[in-house]
Amino acid sequence: MGRIGGFRADLPVIQDARFFFDAAYHGARFARSEHLGAKYRVLPQSLSRRNPGRFWEDVLKNGIQIEALWRARGELSSQQISGLLAIYNNSARGLFSAESLGYFQAVDRQYALTNAVPLHSRIAAPLARLVSLPRARQMLAWVGR
Repeated sequence: MGRIGGFRADLPVIQDARFFFDAAYHGARFARSEHLGAKYRVLPQSLSRRNPGRFWEDVLKNGIQIEALWRARGELSSQQISGLLAIYNNSARGLFSAESLGYFQAVDRQYALTNAVPLHSRIAAPLARLVSLPRARQMLAWVGR
């Protein structure tokens, strides 16, 4: 716990996931056990439920921090790039739904890794830059019906 630093105060919504990443990053080993488990409670008053935009902003921030840690160790592997693309794509979709301007940063992070970004980002981002994020969301919701 000392090497990891405990839970991250700068990521209040996703501290548990980041704790496990930090443990692995610092050399922790994990083992599967049939006898251990955890129960995850989802409460309507939890921060991730009250403010979905904040949740996805923390996911994006987490991805950016992880990318910086990995880059500090050298060139990114294809597995690392794939993992980062998944983080940035998921955060982009969540931020798009929440109409958060962090959406554009999430899309830009995808393009910084590869030009083979998901279809949603290739369509929604240029549209949102042209007509605004809320309007693009409305238009794509209408088209999707």
